[in-house]
Amino acid sequence: MDTQPIISPKKPNWFSRHKILTGIGILVVVFTFIGSLTDKSPTTSPSAEIKVIVTDFSKLEITQSKIVEDSIGTPIFHVTLKNNFDKAIDAVELEAYFYNNFDEPVGEWDRKVEEPFQGRLQEKINSGALYPAEFNLALYDSATKVKNVKILRIHFVDGTELN
Repeated sequence: MDTQPIISPKKPNWFSRHKILTGIGILVVVFTFIGSLTDKSPTTSPSAEIKVIVTDFSKLEITQSKIVEDSIGTPIFHVTLKNNFDKAIDAVELEAYFYNNFDEPVGEWDRKVEEPFQGRLQEKINSGALYPAEFNLALYDSATKVKNVKILRIHFVDGTELN
């Protein structure tokens, strides 16, 4: 007598059905989340006001900016500011980009990345006065040139601020 094994169809078990339902549930949650990220509907009422503040830093003039070396060869960022406002300034925040002699960007720790240096002065600059400021650039050791010096914020002695 020849006996052949009986082949029975495999019944789907509960675990595989559960995996399918769980996968579908995860897809629904993910697509719902993505849809909420791409929703372009306004989140404020149409009557909400949008205030645009125009700032004019041109009255704080950058008269000179250069890189000099101190007595041990550390680069120093020298910048001279002239206050043409009608009131005294007691803080200025500025940014600048530094480069080496090959005109390659110099970032902190001499990385060749174009990232801005940000400096803050907290000295009083009277109306009409020139103020020479210096920043030690020990972390920008190969900096020899400065470009794109820009004023970011100005604080006045009366408490007002431009930013």
